[in-house]
Amino acid sequence: MGLDKEYAGEMLLHSEVSRERVEEVFRKFVGTIEQLPPKRSAVARKPRKRTIHSLEIIGMEGRIISFRVLCEAGTYIRKLCHDIGEALGCGAHMKKLRRTAIADIRVSEAATLEEIEKSERPERYLTRLESILKRVEKGRALVRESALDKVRHGSPLDSDDLK
Repeated sequence: MGLDKEYAGEMLLHSEVSRERVEEVFRKFVGTIEQLPPKRSAVARKPRKRTIHSLEIIGMEGRIISFRVLCEAGTYIRKLCHDIGEALGCGAHMKKLRRTAIADIRVSEAATLEEIEKSERPERYLTRLESILKRVEKGRALVRESALDKVRHGSPLDSDDLK
């Protein structure tokens, strides 16, 4: 949907680097960056601009850097880790990644399947689609009754399916 994403992750540096140097390089990746999508991607492999709104070090233990990044949709975080490693001159790769937010919808609002299954009122975990669309400032679409089966099964909708 083209919404900003937030991630928490870990990258592994391929050799020791001082925290000061890592902080210096992280600062260079905030703002507009140019990124070449990885070889195995669903998009054409040509450089494209992406915005990194914030990139912060959460912790650093030896060669493992825990980080948080808020970025434009379509940013490849694995590639970002690789590019940071290149800029540091030591190489790096992504070790862990977890999406923590899409727009202002945070993972802290989510529930595990186990929590839902054990709940006496599982419906309290449901959120109306209209409220989500409003929060992310996306328009509303009315679907024809004839297309409800498509919606139930996650099939793509055609313009004929909309009112």
